[in-house]
Amino acid sequence: MRVLLIAQEGTDRGALAVSRALARAGWMVGCGSSEPTGLAAASRSTSHWHRIPAPSRDFKGFVEATQAAVDERGYEVIFPGGDAETLALSAGRDRINACVPYPPHEAVMRAFDKLDLAEGAVKAGLSAPRTVLATDEELARVSGPVVVKSRLHWAPGLQAGSLRQPTTVVSNQEEARQRVMEMRRGGPNRCCKTWWRAGSCTVMPPWTATGT
Repeated sequence: MRVLLIAQEGTDRGALAVSRALARAGWMVGCGSSEPTGLAAASRSTSHWHRIPAPSRDFKGFVEATQAAVDERGYEVIFPGGDAETLALSAGRDRINACVPYPPHEAVMRAFDKLDLAEGAVKAGLSAPRTVLATDEELARVSGPVVVKSRLHWAPGLQAGSLRQPTTVVSNQEEARQRVMEMRRGGPNRCCKTWWRAGSCTVMPPWTATGT
């Protein structure tokens, strides 16, 4: 089997472990990334490297470069190394002539959307913190420590930016407001998808077309 591993974060040890394991199992492993200096790209377990731009910077270029790698080396399966790569491959799979081993895109989005995932857990009878959008109304209800976290780190169609916003524990309402505003200033994928937990409570800001 021929597999293309797309690992944009150069320090991703998970991608390195996957590359080594597949190579030991007899697979031909290629690696795609924006630079050839990452752990998986530089590993002896990787036979070929392909320049593939980060999907958060150039989604169209990401899909086209992935297909070019498939054409060049005949890869049969593509594995992503992170959230952004997974969502980009899922959304662009109809333009890639190799197996992207995931369910329909809507299901993939639900699995990565932390608000939908928390709501689904509750519906399935599992215990989960209360999770809501961090609207001004919900922020006004904060009365103790909460966790502020991105709903999604990135998805196709959102403004380019760094792939991750750090999860932050805040102790009161004012700190919660400040952190939410910081994430909103980072771009639409920050302000639209910020969520936070407070003991038994979780909140996140609304997602609009303009990112406000």
